[in-house]
Amino acid sequence: MPEVIIYPGSFNPVHNGHTAVAGFVADSGLCDELWMLVSPQNPLKKNSELAPERDRLEMARIAAGGKISARNVIVSDAEMSLPTPNYTVETLRSLGEQYPGTKFSLLVGSDILPQLHRWRDFQFLLDNYRIYVYPRQGAEFEKMAPGMTFLSNAPKIEISSTAIRRALENGDDLTGMLSRGVVNYIYDKGLWVADGARRRLERLNKELEMGGTVSAGKYLERGKLNYKFTRYEKALNDFIRASELDPDNREAKEYIKLLDDIFEYRYTDLYNP
Repeated sequence: MPEVIIYPGSFNPVHNGHTAVAGFVADSGLCDELWMLVSPQNPLKKNSELAPERDRLEMARIAAGGKISARNVIVSDAEMSLPTPNYTVETLRSLGEQYPGTKFSLLVGSDILPQLHRWRDFQFLLDNYRIYVYPRQGAEFEKMAPGMTFLSNAPKIEISSTAIRRALENGDDLTGMLSRGVVNYIYDKGLWVADGARRRLERLNKELEMGGTVSAGKYLERGKLNYKFTRYEKALNDFIRASELDPDNREAKEYIKLLDDIFEYRYTDLYNP
């Protein structure tokens, strides 16, 4: 019987801590597959800052594809067809009906344990499903209930989606918190950033003009922000610089080609005298 561990979450947004835990569990031999289950709405959380479910699903797919694509990790939208708010016990029952030959288990962070008694039919969950618990920063696992297994060697997540949203609003550096693909998606969609993209651009300008740490990644990031604000000439210069620092950077080259096409279309009298 195949064994699947369900890893549910809002993933608002998905970050490197999520993918580290998912990869660890997928490699642990505890299951055949791990499903990162993107929840449309957690009944115990406020949804005022919740990004659209399809955006969160796409970011999870980007993160999983970039970090853990070689492992048995699947990003699932199974809860999106179920009534909201989403209750884990109902999700597991539904999955059991859809996949009668599969054994499902649950993966949660230690920070949810004080709330477990508030979950719908939580005793049924404890009695019928193995629950794996990974450590969360500031939320120690003190008492193990029957049917629960503490993954003491799992990566301890020191990143929070809330902190990331604040960083986006402030235009702070997100290095080490999110995958580059997720950062790009957030900026492209304008999720949470408000004026954060402009603040981030200002900070990159200061860093690069003051002789700070120079990297292709920073020029690429600044180029994309300049492109977002239609500062195409500055964007092109940044992408060229990124390509010079990293000749194998395909993304920079694709942007250079895109901007060349834009300039050719705009200034046909210069390109075709």
